[in-house]
Amino acid sequence: IRTGIALAKTYGAELIGLTVEVTNPEFNTLVPNLQDAVEQRAQEALKSFVEETGGKAKTAIRESADPAHGIAAAARELSADIIVMGQHGKGVISRLLFADTAAKVIGQADCPVLVAPRAAWLWEKRILLATDGSERGAAAERAAAQLAARFKLPITVVSVVTNSNSEEERAEARQAVDAAVARLAGLGLQAEGK
Repeated sequence: IRTGIALAKTYGAELIGLTVEVTNPEFNTLVPNLQDAVEQRAQEALKSFVEETGGKAKTAIRESADPAHGIAAAARELSADIIVMGQHGKGVISRLLFADTAAKVIGQADCPVLVAPRAAWLWEKRILLATDGSERGAAAERAAAQLAARFKLPITVVSVVTNSNSEEERAEARQAVDAAVARLAGLGLQAEGK
């Protein structure tokens, strides 16, 4: 939450707290009052969110059978410029479910997605840009460039290869990194490739 609030303050952007109520008609019939409990938890979460923002945020609740779909659809409906997601559970299962949801949101969203751990603070050291030279990599590069310019931070550009990658794939990864560094430097940003 802290990261989203700081980002909204920095850009003077409208902040919307979103809760997606996961709906499943089968569970609702098997467990009486389940939907009421889900709605109550959603309301409590949003109330806490609004309190943390000092009352300077709007809220939205959406229903969906899949949380990732609900988040991505709400972002489109609300014309969001960015989705900021944070993990709230501490258990292994909670972390796995969050990782799955975050990956799906990234794949479904039409805007950048920032996944911020609970202890995250905005923009103190540097920005790490992972690219593969694809269209999505270019979108990440544009977002990183905007953040780097705004917060006067250096960017480190990487492309991940594994032992199973061929020499040709490794060369393509190096070219993607070098090209991104050159474009960023051309914008007057401090960038290096690794």
